Amino acid sequence: MTAQAGDTLIPCAARKQALRSPLRQLRSAIPPAQRARCARRAAAHLLRWRRLKQARRIAVYLSVRSELS
Repeated sequence: MTAQAGDTLIPCAARKQALRSPLRQLRSAIPPAQRARCARRAAAHLLRWRRLKQARRIAVYLSVRSELS
């Protein structure tokens, strides 16, 4: 599958990679202490979510490198 950028066709995988790389670099630049604080806030927010308490099934997320824990 391809997507058009200007007059050239760029494969979707290449477009995804082009978007992910700078975002990954930005995420990696976040100090570890700030990343940990944000992870704790996200977890607290999720635990307050009413639909989570009513769920019969949940998915598990495993963070990699600088992703949110």
